[in-house]
Amino acid sequence: MSLIWPNKDPDELLDYSIDWSDIAVGFTINSVVWSVRSNTNSVEHVLNAGQDRTAASGGAITDSIQNIQQALVNNKVAIIYIAGGIDLTDYTFLCTVQTSIATKLQRAIILRCRSV
Repeated sequence: MSLIWPNKDPDELLDYSIDWSDIAVGFTINSVVWSVRSNTNSVEHVLNAGQDRTAASGGAITDSIQNIQQALVNNKVAIIYIAGGIDLTDYTFLCTVQTSIATKLQRAIILRCRSV
């Protein structure tokens, strides 16, 4: 089951987060990787900070959804600042974390892009 973030207008820059505190008891998060796919293109692309999906796909697709910046707060909360996107597109963002006990965890979150 995926989580759902509030809708985003293509012209907005918004921050979204995942709080891993509920399951990260006794360990910390060492690294975070964000990736994205959409209802119009199901191929998953890693979205590094400062990169849009067009660049992440090597130009294979044209999509302005962008990871402006990302942060990790207190080694428990992963934050991503998202800009752009295509109206009427549903994105699935995947947050994959590497923990201090050498495990990987992943959560999927749906973000609907809708013009206001």
